[in-house]
Amino acid sequence: MIFFDHAAAEVIPQEVTDYYFDRLRDSGFVNQESVHAAGRQAAKRLEQAGNRLSALFGRGRNTICWAATGSDLFRILAATFGNNAVSGKPTAALTSRLEHPAAEANLKYYFNQVIFLENDRSGRFCGELPPLPCRLALLGAVNSELGIIQNLSPFYREMKQQDTSGKSVFAVDFIQGAGKLQNVPDGDILLVSGHKFGAPGGAAMICRDRATAEKLEGYRKNLYGAGRVEVPLMESMVFALERRLETAGKNWDRVSVLNAFIRDELKEQVEFTLPLEDSSPYLLHFSVPGYQSGVLLRLLSAAGVMCSAGSACQAETGTPSRVLKALKWSDKKAYSALRLSFCPSNTLEEAREFVSVFRQVLRDY
Repeated sequence: MIFFDHAAAEVIPQEVTDYYFDRLRDSGFVNQESVHAAGRQAAKRLEQAGNRLSALFGRGRNTICWAATGSDLFRILAATFGNNAVSGKPTAALTSRLEHPAAEANLKYYFNQVIFLENDRSGRFCGELPPLPCRLALLGAVNSELGIIQNLSPFYREMKQQDTSGKSVFAVDFIQGAGKLQNVPDGDILLVSGHKFGAPGGAAMICRDRATAEKLEGYRKNLYGAGRVEVPLMESMVFALERRLETAGKNWDRVSVLNAFIRDELKEQVEFTLPLEDSSPYLLHFSVPGYQSGVLLRLLSAAGVMCSAGSACQAETGTPSRVLKALKWSDKKAYSALRLSFCPSNTLEEAREFVSVFRQVLRDY
């Protein structure tokens, strides 16, 4: 099997699996919120893991809000800074049409108004921030469908200049960037998810200061808005990220070779959405004029090749990708789109085999 659908989850290295199960067997049954000695020890381990995670992003101690999944992060973030968090006063949030569907859904639920930042036809954010003050901005550093890498620094600086109250929060969805991009984007909060860099699970928000982290944690602890996290899982997520960062440059080069090879081999048969230099090499998005991606996916799957037409979170909607519609793609073109997503364990031989199978599928279509 050739698996080129790693945007949702990457292969878990054996050392990470071993690390996780060692801790799970040792104390996976301990509730870190219990007052006995074992509970206090588990809480200490979670705090230590959080401080290790903060250090990876140059942040201070005790600046972590934990969660089980990335979608949980979006809910905690929106609920913390939305209408109910500010005495019912109308609040506005800033995001884009390119963000994860769970992000947009939660912002619309918890905020009085959601403002969408403009993007050009390549997916790059453009224009200026709206004059209306926004309590929260939530923007992605790397789009999970297109792979485009956004430069968020100008928008971060502009929002901070506009904010005379000092209460606005700029959150960066770094879920497709953590462990891959070597440059950390500007932001008050960074969102990461363990599945995306070879961990068995877990998610976290890394905050610029302790007060913001405590505010986010309050939604879980005081309002019971999210469940208690599993300490061995959070420890293993941090361990996995530490290991990934040790080889981030090497991995980037490795997947770049795969991405460039497929681009060169298929340049006469498909239309690539973005050039490699503008996107993460871990993601390769293209359209296949004259072909339906749904049919191609089934033929590829039958031949042992696993890929996708976009985000799995909206795979069964039956409508064109909301991200591609934001790029002003026609329905016909959107229905011809495919996405390959790689991880460091993928090989050049797999890329060669994919090209061969893909060409055969086009002939058999």
